[in-house]
Amino acid sequence: MLNEINHEAKVAYHLFYVSLKYTKTTDVILNLISRWESLLNKCMEFMLKKYKKNKKISEIPSTPKAKELAIRKLCKDELVQKIMGVYSLFHRLPELEKIREHEFRKNVAVIVLNYGIKIEINMEKLKKLIEASSRPNPVKVTYDKIMSTPTPPAPKTSGGCGCRRKVQK
Repeated sequence: MLNEINHEAKVAYHLFYVSLKYTKTTDVILNLISRWESLLNKCMEFMLKKYKKNKKISEIPSTPKAKELAIRKLCKDELVQKIMGVYSLFHRLPELEKIREHEFRKNVAVIVLNYGIKIEINMEKLKKLIEASSRPNPVKVTYDKIMSTPTPPAPKTSGGCGCRRKVQK
């Protein structure tokens, strides 16, 4: 499960640090958001399995909304509550109205109309979200606070996102 989470995180980081940096399109932002939703889904599944193993819940909910509510109820940590709020928005995003702004420019953004409220999602906000989750393991912060046990160390990499190949001489 942690390997799947780390893989999703690598893809999301690559989308942000490479694809979005160079293309600056709202399609990349929307793809990144769908990746983050998938990543958060896997993190929630992981957390709920741990809760079930520790006998804090009897069964794992089947729907994404029920999983979100179960985690909100079980974990009162402020960071987890904020991340669940972000997840809730990301989960509803495909059905909400979106306005694209500054496509192919530095300040590329997607404005989402959520119940009449405009929410701007830009590179700066996405960067804050990425910084909130500790790289390279996005569940480290929540896992540490929820389970009170250290997470296994992330595999060491050569740095960066791993997208560059070493040139042989």
